[in-house]
Amino acid sequence: SILRPGGHHRSPGSRLDDDDSLLGSYDDIVMIGGGATACELGQSLCRLGRATNTSVSIVAPELLPGEDAVLRDAADLLLKNDGCKMHLGVRATNLTEGEPDGVRHLILSDNTRIKVDCVVFCTGRTPESSLSSLMLHNIGVEWSERGIKVDSCLKTTARHVYAVGDCAAVHPRDRRAAHAGWTGFKAVGNAFLPWFLRAQATHPFVPRVIYTVPELASAGMTAKECMKEFGEGGYDVVIVREKGTDRADMDNKERFTEANFIELRAEKISGRILGASACGPAAAETINEVCLSLVNKLTVRDVARTLHSYPSHGYLLHRCATAMATKDVAGLLSACGGVGRFLGRLLRMFNKVQSLRLGNGK
Repeated sequence: SILRPGGHHRSPGSRLDDDDSLLGSYDDIVMIGGGATACELGQSLCRLGRATNTSVSIVAPELLPGEDAVLRDAADLLLKNDGCKMHLGVRATNLTEGEPDGVRHLILSDNTRIKVDCVVFCTGRTPESSLSSLMLHNIGVEWSERGIKVDSCLKTTARHVYAVGDCAAVHPRDRRAAHAGWTGFKAVGNAFLPWFLRAQATHPFVPRVIYTVPELASAGMTAKECMKEFGEGGYDVVIVREKGTDRADMDNKERFTEANFIELRAEKISGRILGASACGPAAAETINEVCLSLVNKLTVRDVARTLHSYPSHGYLLHRCATAMATKDVAGLLSACGGVGRFLGRLLRMFNKVQSLRLGNGK
């Protein structure tokens, strides 16, 4: 059996449909939440609302929680550039009713008052309400507010029962449409195949893309996760900004380039790519290349040896990889033909042994 009851929104919000358009009906819209939906919808409403002088505000404790600070800063910058009023580090606590002038205000945790005609909740989805009515405990399926407890094959605690979609307790940031399709296909296969043919249903590297203009994207380990896994000095990070490049100079009259960048993270000695964050017109396509590198355990040297068209948006990734690949003697040797690559490999092995000895000495 396969469970797929889905999920419901966490809080009641305004309904968006063809009969009740936000634009033109309201002058002051406040969006509660700082995730991908709030960024995408908030920017769209700001751009479309210019003709009607509609004010759009975002209220959230944090913008894009779980992502790197450099990506959160880029999101904040591009939203402000489109006229979105940002209220971060606070929560909505109350909504006034029946004031003398007939104007309603949203009260924030820092006592700020925001004039509001409409509140849109972008606080995510939860499977709790869907699961509570199914009485899954009767068949031995364990679940919590995060969803149904599953293993890497999406098998539940009950025999021959699998869960897919919003109801499965996978990592919150991996709840993406592409990943949902992947896990659904794998779960169906695992449900019908014998145990020795079953495969991991959750993908280890899910591209996380927010379709603002420009796009925001990330994949792999964040800087915080790299720090936790490898410690300070155990990984390298390079960031290249688009501002000042030939492509930015070509397009800066047509689009906003101040927030655009690519940040690449890689293991210090081996150069194995660990993750990346990007903001730009083709950030989604760039992060797909990063996912290809992550799945195949490529190094920054592999990307640096791959020619990228110039001046394409993806060329920034090549610049990041080249800077990291040539940062030391081993990297420079690897660029000097077959013998150089062999010597570079030996030097990296020596550096790794030295690093392990120092680590054991501590």
